[in-house]
Amino acid sequence: MARDVWGDYVTPDMYEEALKRGICKTTIYSRIARGMKAADAITKPIKGRRSEAYKDALKVAVEKEINPDTFRLRVDALGWTLEQAANTPTLTRSEAIKLGREARRRNQRNIPAEIAQLALDNGICYSTLYDRITRRFMDMNTAATKPLMSKQEWKKRWNAWDW
Repeated sequence: MARDVWGDYVTPDMYEEALKRGICKTTIYSRIARGMKAADAITKPIKGRRSEAYKDALKVAVEKEINPDTFRLRVDALGWTLEQAANTPTLTRSEAIKLGREARRRNQRNIPAEIAQLALDNGICYSTLYDRITRRFMDMNTAATKPLMSKQEWKKRWNAWDW
């Protein structure tokens, strides 16, 4: 038996009443442990119950060999409609890789060859140049000509921080 913060016990009759409402003992225990009154712990409905339309769409998705986790992700995280999430087939691994590569190619910033060569002449590798332009938002000429920090400069900055 569980006791809530006010000292009320959850009786066996209360457990039966909660089970009729679809609330198990574990849920009651966790609710009481979080400070809920016993009367509320056995009567408050459980969050996250899905509608009948959701359940029907999930059945359709499973029939069409869509993983339930994929269906939930599409609806909850991506905001798809139930019909769209249930009827859109999943991609094969090779199709997903191909789409990802195409998206990266479209989104990748093109660095002119002369800027890349200028960076190499200044001892800056392409990945550092790309990082400076895309993540640090430097203009291309500055990114290609700004010298790298020496080890002494790094140590000086590192030791200056209050750890």
